[in-house]
Amino acid sequence: MGNAPIRDQRPPPRCHQTGRPQRLIARNVHLDQLPVPQLTLDMNEQGGLESLAYEFSMDDMTEVLAGLSARHGKPISTSIKEDSYEDQLW
Repeated sequence: MGNAPIRDQRPPPRCHQTGRPQRLIARNVHLDQLPVPQLTLDMNEQGGLESLAYEFSMDDMTEVLAGLSARHGKPISTSIKEDSYEDQLW
């Protein structure tokens, strides 16, 4: 007999006002030893993770970007939205 994964039978999290998939926000958490002022999770209609966004202090960005590059290589996308803001996607 094989070990089938146990699936969560609960319905996906939904906004109590709109019924649409939910956005979850955690504040003042840590990723490894780096402080994360805000972590945003967007859940899709099936209850799976649609997107994940971390906010880091500008003082920590050199370490964050170096770690991402070391683990995952170059970003798959880089777009400049403003002169002082750069968005990178891994």
